[in-house]
Amino acid sequence: MHPLVFILLTIIGVLFVFGVVRASISADRERIENELWKQGIRMESCRYAPFGPGMWSVWSGRKYAVVFVDADHRRWQGTIATSLWNPAQVIIAKKTPPSP
Repeated sequence: MHPLVFILLTIIGVLFVFGVVRASISADRERIENELWKQGIRMESCRYAPFGPGMWSVWSGRKYAVVFVDADHRRWQGTIATSLWNPAQVIIAKKTPPSP
């Protein structure tokens, strides 16, 4: 096989894997937002955090650091785990102090 064909196939493979991971993270954010919305909670931000709290206690799924506001307008920070097969579940959440 010609070396350029090998390089081209490698690049295509890397781009494919990157696209699948990106689509998965996008779907996770949507799933988390929908689960919170069902409970009357509004999500402010969500970022991928694989090494956050719950890394050793919850093995399945991907972890996200999420900032959300509950129905009483209190702001919370939390870590949420989700996967393709399981609904989003809050691992840990704590109320953020009010900003000065």
